[in-house]
Amino acid sequence: DTSPVVAPTEHDIEGCAVLPRSSFEEGKGWVIVEGRQVIAPYGADIDAQDEVRLEPGGYLWEVDGEPGDYEDKKARGKATMFYLKRRSS
Repeated sequence: DTSPVVAPTEHDIEGCAVLPRSSFEEGKGWVIVEGRQVIAPYGADIDAQDEVRLEPGGYLWEVDGEPGDYEDKKARGKATMFYLKRRSS
């Protein structure tokens, strides 16, 4: 196949919340770890192989793992959630 390789296009995902990535460790409480957690609108166009720029012209982050859809227990709120890590290169 001689089809040209096309670079993926950038697109904006509006309405995201970006939080420091944290974990809870027994005896230590909440511990901030390197990376970010993103809560995006439900069904956001994001994949595990994507890179994310949090602000125009800003640093590129890698998606860490598979994004997942979340629905609260009362089915009132839906979101797509994923983690970011610093780009390796």
